Amino acid sequence: MRSLLSYSRPLNGALEKIAINPILKESLGNFTRDMDRRNIAGGLDLQEPLPTVEADATLLGQVVNGLLANALEAMVEGGKVTL
Repeated sequence: MRSLLSYSRPLNGALEKIAINPILKESLGNFTRDMDRRNIAGGLDLQEPLPTVEADATLLGQVVNGLLANALEAMVEGGKVTL
């Protein structure tokens, strides 16, 4: 229950203007070994340049990492994930 409550609390993140593409590239790179082991191809289809957004880069990276982890778990027979 405590972990569920921690998700509902507002975070005091450090908001700054950031570019999203570098975060997406880093997140995909974090999963390269796991993707290779699971026979999952990774790809990037990024638009350049995107406008910056005001966000906490660390928290945004955690969100993308969580989405990628969920995607890989769902791909039990391999496949391709594209950001």
